[in-house]
Amino acid sequence: MKMETPRELAQWLKEDRGGLLMAGEMCNEIEFNGKSLLDLAADIAIGLDLPVAATGNTIKGLRERGIDRVGRIMAAEVVDFMRSGWGDPVTAERPSTLVLLGYSPGVARRLVSTVTDARTAVLGPAYVEEATYSLPDLSVKAWGQYLDELAQAVK
Repeated sequence: MKMETPRELAQWLKEDRGGLLMAGEMCNEIEFNGKSLLDLAADIAIGLDLPVAATGNTIKGLRERGIDRVGRIMAAEVVDFMRSGWGDPVTAERPSTLVLLGYSPGVARRLVSTVTDARTAVLGPAYVEEATYSLPDLSVKAWGQYLDELAQAVK
């Protein structure tokens, strides 16, 4: 699915109140002009009122940023729960949208390609064809700007 602006993506994400943000380890490693990818993940989760599946070592940083509905879980477990019966500690109900942030394009591709009966959004700097929605190929600077504008649009 192609959306030109962060506002369009924000609207698309707001349409579904049953989402889950998956925050990968890259959230701890990337910064854009003094703002970390983890800051942006927290802003997006708060703006959309999404629970967060903290994969990698993101749980501490997310809690420090005010995310209360967060649980540590492996990314593979989330997609396995999506296929075989929901049992995640983060949210009682099976999410209808998975939002991935902080994963390499290859990992994101493998994760979303196994998800059926749910929407997927990959918010990485490279297009992932297997996702319901994916950002286009972007430079690091343009990616950071897009995510910052998305965080503002979901407030």
